[in-house]
Amino acid sequence: MTFYIGFMEQFYSGGISGLNLWVLFSGMALFSGGFVYLGLRYFKVAQVIPKVAQVIAEMDDLKTQLEDEQRKGKEVQESLSSIQDSYKELEEQLEMEISKRYQVEVQIQTLQVAVQKQEELERQEFESQNVEGQSSVDLCLVSAVVGDYTKLRDLLAAQKWKEADLETYERMLEVADRKLEGWLRVKDVEHFPCKDLVTIDELWVKYSNGRFGLSVQRQIYQSIGGIDKYDYGVVEAFGNRVGWRQKGEWLSYDTFTFGERNEIGYLPARCYLNRVASLLFAGVSKSMDCDI
Repeated sequence: MTFYIGFMEQFYSGGISGLNLWVLFSGMALFSGGFVYLGLRYFKVAQVIPKVAQVIAEMDDLKTQLEDEQRKGKEVQESLSSIQDSYKELEEQLEMEISKRYQVEVQIQTLQVAVQKQEELERQEFESQNVEGQSSVDLCLVSAVVGDYTKLRDLLAAQKWKEADLETYERMLEVADRKLEGWLRVKDVEHFPCKDLVTIDELWVKYSNGRFGLSVQRQIYQSIGGIDKYDYGVVEAFGNRVGWRQKGEWLSYDTFTFGERNEIGYLPARCYLNRVASLLFAGVSKSMDCDI
């Protein structure tokens, strides 16, 4: 304050020049500005410090989260590696199973070939047994009634299989006195004369080299479980075996084919097909009764 009073006395007394006054005011202005600047600076620093502390805290949180994410990523990587190892093991097991399946399929094919060969041997043996004692014998065309089997013999000798099948049916209708009706009943088969049945069977067996005939059909029927009791399942199995059924359905006579390559027991057929299940069982039973 003393300085200010002295300064004012000198100023009013003319002791301070204008230049000195300007310098003095400039210095005071600089001092005051610096003071104000420092105050503001301090005030701003005081405001910034909490924000800096908040940012640092957030950075720490982010660092912690980053570490957590890195840890989780490592765990996921380990899990993925474990899954890959398991997948590789499964692939190896699958390859082993495929290899085993291939080996089983090869074994099945080998067994199928062996079974086919065995069936062929049995078929040849079966044919030879049926031909034995027949091919060298001139059969007597025996009939208990008026049946004439000369035409049937000639057709079979000429291997006209369809014509022989139809002729067989005609002769059976004649013997059973059913030509007018044109079809056989179960009781007609049950009462059919054994002499005529034997003659028909012997003709078929002889001229087919043991492939066809009533006795051949009886043996097949019995071999698949046919006994003295009617069983439609056995009848179906018989139809599948001799070729009268395909894809689970009975064939119509119009779709039949005729030749030496037909299945064993394929003929005669026409005599059964109007009522195949009941007539076949009756025919097989009659064949056993007549011992053919």
